[in-house]
Order: sequence, then structure tokens, then C-alpha cells
Amino acid sequence: MLLANANGTFQSAVSYPGGVGPTYPGERGSKPRRQAGFSDGEHRKYSFSVLFGNGNGTFQAPVHYSVAGQPTAIIAADFNRDGDPDVAVTANSAANVFLADGNGGFKAAAGYPMANAAQYLTAGDFNHDGKLDMVSSSVQLQVVSVLLGNGDGTFQALINSATGGNTQPAALAVGDFIVTAKRISPWPTLRPLRSTSCWAMVMAVLDAELHFRHSQPPWT
Repeated sequence: MLLANANGTFQSAVSYPGGVGPTYPGERGSKPRRQAGFSDGEHRKYSFSVLFGNGNGTFQAPVHYSVAGQPTAIIAADFNRDGDPDVAVTANSAANVFLADGNGGFKAAAGYPMANAAQYLTAGDFNHDGKLDMVSSSVQLQVVSVLLGNGDGTFQALINSATGGNTQPAALAVGDFIVTAKRISPWPTLRPLRSTSCWAMVMAVLDAELHFRHSQPPWT
């Protein structure tokens, strides 16, 4: 942890335990004191860890939660709209959703199938219904995978969309990239970033059916 100074520099690093081989930090932030979360990719102990913040830039000892398989990504988001951030972890081609119990802990995980070797998990409202959905990418299958949320912490059946060609979607950026002459489109868009040297972008426009299209900017 490197605390920021007001001049754009950082203080000396302070280390906190987060499991063996920690990867993919996340954050829970609905409370005044933020907590840091890490997925633990160590083969003998699959888990994610939560470090409760003290409010002064320091953290308490980690609390570990077991995951069914080797974690590849972790996010924190309020999937059931109760005001408490929940946690989703990808492992063994599944998204494991841990709903917050309101006391700083989590309920037992619910698993949802994802594409093989799913990773780079993130959240967004992809069908514009006010409920958070989840999306991941698979370099192995060259797809982006979406689980539409029901708003209560559960999710619908998986929707896969091919990124096309040798795209190898190694990362995801979610945002509203489509602009019309009158307004910005309300539909979030995925940009799976290619891992090869040419850095070609493939834009996957998500609507209720999650399909691809090519569009010209309104100023051309």
C-alpha cells in the first residue's frame, strides 16, 4: 500500500498479508472505511481475502473466504441492491458470487457457469434495466461472456459472444463508447483488448441479445 501525497508523489510502501500468490485486488467501499479484497491464486489454498480498513490508511488482519477452484479474477459490486458490496470471483470456469451478509462477512457462494478459462471479470448494466450484470473474457475460446443480473443477487443463463478472428481478448474495458448526434447511447459497450502486438480493438456492442455491429461516428 502506497499512500498518496498531495503533490502527486507517494509515501513509502506498507505491506499487508493477502495470502500466497495474491492477484486481482478489489475494493469494497459503501462504508466510510474501505476494505481491500484479494483473490489468492496459490494452488493449495484457493480463497479471497478481505482486509478491513481502519480509516487512516492502515488495515486489519485479512479474513479469508474459500473459493471452489483457483481464482482468476475478483470484483466487488452491489448485485442485490441492498447497499452492501458483494464479491464475485471467477474460478474453474464459473463465477462464484458471495453476497454480503450486512455485518462485514459473506454468505455461502452461489456458482454460475462461465466460458472455459474465464478471466478479467467486471460488472455493468448491459441491458439497461437498472440491475448489475457480469462479464468476463476467455482468451482460450475468444469470447466475452455475460451473466445478466436479476437484481436480487442471482443471474440468468450465460450469453457468449465471439470476438472474431484471432482477437485473444486479454482484458475488458466497459464504458459508453457510442455517441449519437442527439445523445450518448445508454447501452454499455465492451472493448476486449487483443493481446497480440498489433493491438487491434474489437468493439462488442451489448444489447438485450448481445451482438456485434459496426457503426460510423456521427461526425463522419
